[in-house]
Amino acid sequence: ATRHDAASEVASLPDWTQEVKCGIRKQWLVPVWTEIMWGGTQIASSMSLKYIPLFFRQDFSMSPSWLMIVRVLENLGLAAMNFATPFISAKTGRAWAAILFIVAGAILMLGVASLHQTWLAATLFILRTTFARANVPCVQSIIFESVLPKHRGRWTASC
Repeated sequence: ATRHDAASEVASLPDWTQEVKCGIRKQWLVPVWTEIMWGGTQIASSMSLKYIPLFFRQDFSMSPSWLMIVRVLENLGLAAMNFATPFISAKTGRAWAAILFIVAGAILMLGVASLHQTWLAATLFILRTTFARANVPCVQSIIFESVLPKHRGRWTASC
């Protein structure tokens, strides 16, 4: 009975997960690679969350009130992008959408670091956060499609 259940669980996964690349089934290669990318993104974003307020305070003499306004606008941008992400990923595919969002976030962060006008740097920072975090639903859906239903709770804990 156990073999039958395991076979039916594997059969419930999409066909692409059974392909082999680099000697590993895509069922495991895709979520592991995605988690590695996710970890790198988390390290970079945690640094930006810690140092961006200092950057705006020191380099642009932004007051705490304006810094909080930037944070509120950042969250509103994230909420707006939650509506746009399904349409973008439907047009480009989930993997390409995630890559597009990560690359756009990195380019926008370079723009933030090189600007001298406060309002323009703050605007690009808000857009950077909006794009850089828009990859999360795409990445999670790819992982959940690759992982057996009984293991999804473990992968959810790391997302």
